[in-house]
Amino acid sequence: SGKSSLAAALAGRGFTLLGDDVVVLDRRTMALRPLPFGICIKDPAPAALNALYPELAELPLCSRPDGKNVRYLAPPAIQTAAAGEAVAASHVVFPCFDPQGETALHALSPDSALKPLVRSLTPLGADLTVEDIDRLVAWAGERRCFALPMASLTEAANLLDSFEA
Repeated sequence: SGKSSLAAALAGRGFTLLGDDVVVLDRRTMALRPLPFGICIKDPAPAALNALYPELAELPLCSRPDGKNVRYLAPPAIQTAAAGEAVAASHVVFPCFDPQGETALHALSPDSALKPLVRSLTPLGADLTVEDIDRLVAWAGERRCFALPMASLTEAANLLDSFEA
């Protein structure tokens, strides 16, 4: 929870959006392939997003099949990567919104990062092979991985500001 709001907050700070819900990790090259659609913001949006995107309240309110009301932030309000463009990842962050918790960045070992990474992985095409898993393990081991529990969207974005460089 909180992934879309965090993506929107980071895009509002100049980060380039690779995708709101889906990014493809190329099996062969282990490069990210963006799927940059608009960001789905649930209503009511966090106050931090209203400050970054004053036009958010004026965007059409859409009712999803699950009954949630949402608005979509799309270019030019956000900068997106070109679809299909290969992008290297330097960090992997697993955010989780918890309004009663802390906002902190916790380093994860590659072993600890594999569980949430594999849990969020949906293979496209054929099932994963042993070679695919080996590449994924090596890829995760070469990245700095973090858990990001967050009670404050602004504080979470502040913690990630240094990742853009």
